[in-house]
Amino acid sequence: DWYAGPEAIALSDVLISYQNPSGGWSKHVSVDQGPRSAGVHWSSQGTVDHPRYVGTFDNGSTTNQLLFLARVYRHTKSKKVLQSIQSGLRYILNAQYPNGGWPQVYPLEGGYHDDITFNDDAMVHVLIVLDLVCKREEDFDLVDESMRQECRAAFQRGVNCILQAQCSQGSARTLWCAQHDALTLSPSRARAMEPASLSGSESVGILKLLMAIDDPTQPIITSIQDGLKWFSEHQVRGLRRTKIDGQDWYVNDPQSDQIYWARFYDLHTQEPIYPGRDGVIYRSYQELASKNRLGYDYLTTKPKGLLASGQKSWAKRLEPKR
Repeated sequence: DWYAGPEAIALSDVLISYQNPSGGWSKHVSVDQGPRSAGVHWSSQGTVDHPRYVGTFDNGSTTNQLLFLARVYRHTKSKKVLQSIQSGLRYILNAQYPNGGWPQVYPLEGGYHDDITFNDDAMVHVLIVLDLVCKREEDFDLVDESMRQECRAAFQRGVNCILQAQCSQGSARTLWCAQHDALTLSPSRARAMEPASLSGSESVGILKLLMAIDDPTQPIITSIQDGLKWFSEHQVRGLRRTKIDGQDWYVNDPQSDQIYWARFYDLHTQEPIYPGRDGVIYRSYQELASKNRLGYDYLTTKPKGLLASGQKSWAKRLEPKR
């Protein structure tokens, strides 16, 4: 009922007012001051002459707005909301590269923002929205069949892009990088502490997306199996998380039963690496932390659930197909 009430309607008005002319949303806006006024830019990052992130998939932008507006439309049938959703979906379709990937920012800004972006699950969030449209999930049973078919084709191209971008070691597939070159699909770097590397964090979201696909093809199954196997073989042990000055810290402890995965793994050796804001790649967390300001997730437990309950559920879903 809340989504049909005055608060939700007021928030939808604010979100729609910040939807840029191309159909997307920035990640830098304040929605607590009411609708955007005339002359106010769609993004508060950058400058008036050179704004940044005017339309982006970073930090859940554009996809989160669409999920919210679809729920509002379901309960209000507002024509204005429907038009905004259609414009947002068209933005997603327009932003897709011919090879199936999505950049972090569209229209393109240049630099690493133009790379196919798995960082912070940006492309995964886009594909989840498209999948909801394709399946006519209750909040997205609002799109005409022509656009639904476009979304289905875009989803398939996106999945094919994921399969092609997966890195390999010999004959076995491994993981994905947080960014891949838009033309060659090779792993690419972003900021100083984000080198081209295997991602122990973003690859989890990619595998979850693939594991949710109904009737997966053999290439999809192989991609998942190899990814899960890689995670099971590349655990980081011998560390214990603690608090130092109110901040998470990982200390060496051979007796620790805690299991982690690194956010970054070397593309060739597949060993954990710890890139600092200073541009130096360190081989241990402690060395990194002693020379850099932290505030970044260098270790993760995300693969743990994927290897446990997630893997079992997926295997059970596959049983009738074997």
